[in-house]
Amino acid sequence: MKNPFRNLVTKGNIANGISFLVLVIGLILKFVPWVRHWFIVTLIFNAGLFGFSGGVTNSIAIKMLFDRVPFLIGSGIIPRKFKLIRTTIRNVIINTFFDTKFLADYVRRQSGIMLEAIDIEAKISALINSRRFDSLLDSMIAALSSRSEGMVLEMVAGGAWEEKFKRELKPLIVGMTAEFTPMLVNAVDPVKLISEDVIKTQLEKLMDTKLQELTPTTVKHLVEDMIRSHLGMLVIWGNVFGTLFGVLAMIIVYVLEWAGDWIEYWQRKAILSGINAF
Repeated sequence: MKNPFRNLVTKGNIANGISFLVLVIGLILKFVPWVRHWFIVTLIFNAGLFGFSGGVTNSIAIKMLFDRVPFLIGSGIIPRKFKLIRTTIRNVIINTFFDTKFLADYVRRQSGIMLEAIDIEAKISALINSRRFDSLLDSMIAALSSRSEGMVLEMVAGGAWEEKFKRELKPLIVGMTAEFTPMLVNAVDPVKLISEDVIKTQLEKLMDTKLQELTPTTVKHLVEDMIRSHLGMLVIWGNVFGTLFGVLAMIIVYVLEWAGDWIEYWQRKAILSGINAF
């Protein structure tokens, strides 16, 4: 049984939860009367507020990538652009993995392996020794005997020349096959027989047919499965940078207030000094 809370327990949600907890702690400390460290309390509150804001903002942005959110223009970009994504996937695969040079080299390499696996010589030898070949040879000799060439052979070889001719011809064919087959295999260039452009065209047609089956939902799940788990780091960094910005903002405010108090102190001191001198 699947855990219904599995999708909720993610790195991003945990980071948001921690930031929210810091925010709540800072908010509570603001209303606790015996806590008088104003700077520390406000620092905690700002860190939680800015961190939570950064994490939630990134979470919403990730949500907008995959799903349409009402009243948010530009949301659901992946389902809306699924045709462009399909075309991009096709072009990347074809142009990256099946370029013309690669296909030519691959066909040339694999042809030797495939021909060795097929063992053409053994198959031809088995065919020659089969009854089918004997029947074919008998029919050819019978056809030859009805022509003038057959009459000449009968006069030269005498009666029953067909059996003698068959006994002499079959070993000759077997010997020629054993010598001719390796020469044929080495002479064949598969790249010339099967053009790499034809292979690439067939691959493109195959991919086009398969990609047409990808619906917006399928494309969404495909992209989501690839990058969703990694997008949690964006939420974490949103919390981290938000927290840093909150702390930095608090420090800047504190420094500005301290500088203002310091300037006001010296202004008052200068005024009092002027009054006393007068």
